[in-house]
Amino acid sequence: MQFLGWSKYQFKELKTRFTPEIQKVVRDKDDINWFASNKYSLDRHKIRDENSMIPEMLYEIFREISYKAIALDVGANAGYWTLPLAKYFESVHAWEPDDLARTKLLKNISINPKLITKVFVHSEVVTDKIGNIDFFSIHLKDGDGLINSGLGGIYGRSLGLSPSLVSGITLDSIDFGCQKIHFIKIDVEGAESKVLLGACSLIRSNLPIIFWESSFGLDKNNKTRNVLSSFSILQSFEYFHYALMQDGSITLVNSDFFRDQTNLDCDILSVPQNFPKIQKIASKYLTR
Repeated sequence: MQFLGWSKYQFKELKTRFTPEIQKVVRDKDDINWFASNKYSLDRHKIRDENSMIPEMLYEIFREISYKAIALDVGANAGYWTLPLAKYFESVHAWEPDDLARTKLLKNISINPKLITKVFVHSEVVTDKIGNIDFFSIHLKDGDGLINSGLGGIYGRSLGLSPSLVSGITLDSIDFGCQKIHFIKIDVEGAESKVLLGACSLIRSNLPIIFWESSFGLDKNNKTRNVLSSFSILQSFEYFHYALMQDGSITLVNSDFFRDQTNLDCDILSVPQNFPKIQKIASKYLTR
């Protein structure tokens, strides 16, 4: 990674107790430019030259499916998935209702001239209904003292915050034209099932690969059944599912997997039956 006038060691020492905010441009190994801040936790992945937030397996899958197709990034934050997706797909639609995160997303897009025409940013909450909806902007400090701006959603996490009224949409209500949608990433802090419920027609007609967050911790906090509901919706479309665990392992899962691990937090890669090549790629990465 190329650091433009800013050492990663300086970043490690600065954290959030120093003001004002220091923000510099860094370029990662995929030749994508980022505005990286000394105050925001997710920027450390870029500044400290850590691995991409996107699992390596996904890059291999993108190379297989991306030609003349659309990718959707629901819960885009500052674009840590959006911009890499734009390198592989013809266009990317990104939704981010949080004003702070969306501002960072737009700034990151603006310094990538090769990708700027391929990304379309939206401010609505993607859910299962159309109309105004309560949205909570949540910015908390991670364990390293840096601010995590990617926690906003339709649930307040019992933090006593006041919501903002934001326009809600469904993916089924959007006209994407004649282009095929081959990939959807969903990270909406415990409301993934609502996104899927509002996208059943789109899923039925496109059968995209879907990468989504599974968190029983959020289910407990939000008093929801988001994980099991998300799994049930995708099961109705006969998807295969791979769990990407926090320890780096990857396993093929079924309904018993979720019932037996009610404290599990992981990411799920859901692959439709019409993508046998993708199932073959995913199987190469299985660790148990």
